[in-house]
Amino acid sequence: MEESLSHYFIYDKAKNPDIPKYALGQMHIKGKKLVKSLDFADTITFVEDIQKTINVLPKDNNGIIIYIHGYQADNIYFMQQSGYVLQQNIFDSPQHTFGLVISLQWNSVLIYDHAVQNAYKKGQNFVALLQEIYGYHQTNHPSAKISFLCHSMGNRVFQGIYNQWIQLNPT
Repeated sequence: MEESLSHYFIYDKAKNPDIPKYALGQMHIKGKKLVKSLDFADTITFVEDIQKTINVLPKDNNGIIIYIHGYQADNIYFMQQSGYVLQQNIFDSPQHTFGLVISLQWNSVLIYDHAVQNAYKKGQNFVALLQEIYGYHQTNHPSAKISFLCHSMGNRVFQGIYNQWIQLNPT
């Protein structure tokens, strides 16, 4: 069996976007599911592990795909099933130059209109951690691609990320 790309997740499991509560870890294929298989106790250990992965990325596969889950997509059944399809058909494709996947998952409230506003805020909350990973990655692979793949309301999370990130780093 072919080995999968390194796949990490950052899951903001808090219902209140003003108080982020992260679960951090890795994901792996198990059977026909993508499952969370390793959790990190803190952000320092998590980032150090990602940095170790970045250090060994091959020259031709050193890009990062950041996949942002959509509204209610943190449902375990959906995440495992759709995650498996994404991992097999997109992330592990030999056709691209990516060597690392980071999934941004987030808990959303049930009322859709409130979930839109929460998505913006959750996106803003992801920026500090993403900036730390991005800075390290760019130091080691300055010409590597960083791509975002957004599912459904993940575009609102991306909008929150983008708006916050350009304030911190206009370049």
